[in-house]
This record gives sequence, structure tokens and C-alpha cells, in this order.
Amino acid sequence: MIYNRMLNPYLIVKISGKEVKNIGFTLITMKNSCNIQAKLFVPKTIKSSLKDEVEVSLGYHGQDEWKIFKGFIDNFYDDMKMKVIILKDGNTDFWGTKILESYRKEKAKNILNDCLEKCKIDDTKITIPEVEFDRFLICDSASNNVCRNIIETLYSYGTDKELQYFFDENNVFHFGSIEDTGKNEGEAFNFDETNVLKYHENGFETFALPVRHSQKIKLNDSEIMTLKTVLTVMPKNTKLEVYY
Repeated sequence: MIYNRMLNPYLIVKISGKEVKNIGFTLITMKNSCNIQAKLFVPKTIKSSLKDEVEVSLGYHGQDEWKIFKGFIDNFYDDMKMKVIILKDGNTDFWGTKILESYRKEKAKNILNDCLEKCKIDDTKITIPEVEFDRFLICDSASNNVCRNIIETLYSYGTDKELQYFFDENNVFHFGSIEDTGKNEGEAFNFDETNVLKYHENGFETFALPVRHSQKIKLNDSEIMTLKTVLTVMPKNTKLEVYY
């Protein structure tokens, strides 16, 4: 990859399947948090509605593009000369639909699959301990909270692996540990003095690239796992911050 060409990336943004003009995009991902922070900046003239599906790809001229986000519009507002669109991944049912259910002598994986089925999450990568819960109550909770409660209950039953859940750049639901399906599976980029723009405590800045939390990369030929990423693609500010 020729990094001196990487100062001017471009974005391809589709809202409800239609490509639209854009101004910029920001994305923050963190380990142990399924709540990404994603904002899309477009001209005020762009029409959009809540729940519209959004896809964002990142590219450099002469190279293949990377999908960096797939989700939906959660909110939007006008700011100066542009519209700011707040994005979420998953779907509205995962974050908003309340579930009321009671289980006895049921395996954790069956409870999780039942929960995902109720909120219409079909595309998944799941690794979950074979643990049977004596009792598990879902009391008017959204699927997001149910997943968190399943993990906490697994810990109380003696599970020693650190578990997490999240949606990846293709909106696939992941559940597991970083040793299996609880990691992002993007490209294992190698960062060194040729492409690191600045070092800081427990991290560095580089060119805009498709790196998320819980993703294996290399820094000066040593393999590391990312904890947090901050991607900024704006007209006068384009970079990726990586923390580990």
C-alpha cells in the first residue's frame, strides 16, 4: 500500500440503497461496549428519515474500498450548513423492543438465540459456553440489556473468559471472547514508522483505515489487540486513532 496517496480518502455513502453526497463521517468503537458512536455529515438538502438503512465505505483512488459501517438512522439535526445524522448498528428492535420472558433449566445459548430471533437479528457469529441456567428472567428489557445480563449470569456460573457482544462493519452480530467470535475480523494491518503519524500513551494516530476495537493488528511487527478506535474522515481532518 502506498501511504503517500492516503492523505485524501473518499467516502461512499448510501441511504436506503441510494448513493448520496456526503461531507464526512466519524466512528468510535470500544471493547466491551456494543454502543458505537457514529455520525454522518451530509448537505442539508439530503433527504432522510428515521430508521433508513445506511452503508458507508472508505476508499483511496486506485485501490479497493472497505465497508466501514452498516446500520440505520437513529436521529438527525441541522448544524450550520450541514445535516448531522446519528447512526446506530443492529436494528431498532434490538435497541428498543422490550421482551418479557421467563426461563427455567434452559441453556444460555438457547436464551440468546430466542432473544435475537425476537428482534429479527439473523446474521450472527456466536460462541457461548454450554451452561444451563436454573432460572433466567427477562423483565421488560430490550435485547441489548438481555445480552449483557446473559454475560453477567454466565460469570456467576463460573465462566472465566471475558465475553462481549457487538455488531461489525457488515452489521453481523458477534458474541464471544476475543479468542473466538468476540473479535473483529478485519485486515491485520502492520503499522510502523512509514505510516504512524503520531504516537501517544497506549496508542497512535495513522491514516484513515478500517480498524475497529478487538481487532488484531501489528505495531512494529508485534501483534496487538485494539481496545478503542476513533476514525475521522472530514475535509480538513482525516485520521485513525488506535488505542491498545
